[in-house]
Amino acid sequence: MTRQELEAAGFVYADYLPQGTRYGKGDLYVLLSGRKTVRVYLPTASDVVEIATGDIFAPEVHYQGPVTDVEELLRYVHGALL
Repeated sequence: MTRQELEAAGFVYADYLPQGTRYGKGDLYVLLSGRKTVRVYLPTASDVVEIATGDIFAPEVHYQGPVTDVEELLRYVHGALL
């Protein structure tokens, strides 16, 4: 997935992260909705994606594993929003 694909799907790149989060080496994207904020973390040296909600320091992880494309990612994100 590219940054352009994620942004086209409504995600915003998080260009600042406070210290103490688990999102150190990779890219974090945020999807804001009326119900929850969903974070998608793409580690630099891995194909494992994390989809989480809740507090950024103690996230509720809904999925952790490989994702092949944006459509599959959005299915997991939809599940996190329920």
